[in-house]
Amino acid sequence: MKAASVVQVHIQHEMTLAGLPMRLIVLVVIGGALALLIPLLLRSLAIAIPSGVIGIAGSWFILLGRYRKNPFYDKELMLAPRFWTKRRGTNSILSTGGCRK
Repeated sequence: MKAASVVQVHIQHEMTLAGLPMRLIVLVVIGGALALLIPLLLRSLAIAIPSGVIGIAGSWFILLGRYRKNPFYDKELMLAPRFWTKRRGTNSILSTGGCRK
């Protein structure tokens, strides 16, 4: 009798909605909200709703294409800039331009 695998296969796939992980869905919503907000600030109600829909659809198609090419695109997009940011009160070789004495 073979023991059950410790690795649970159903947990290893990230949850997606319409083909995008939740981190990228947040970016799609932000893109659609910005596309809706700009015409509202300019008081152009005739193009507000279509621009919001086009903003959501456009950002979804762009991010879906990039996610299909690279399944780690969401992590690279959001987590990589944290590596390069300078922390308060610390000096890093990467963020200060080298080790100077």
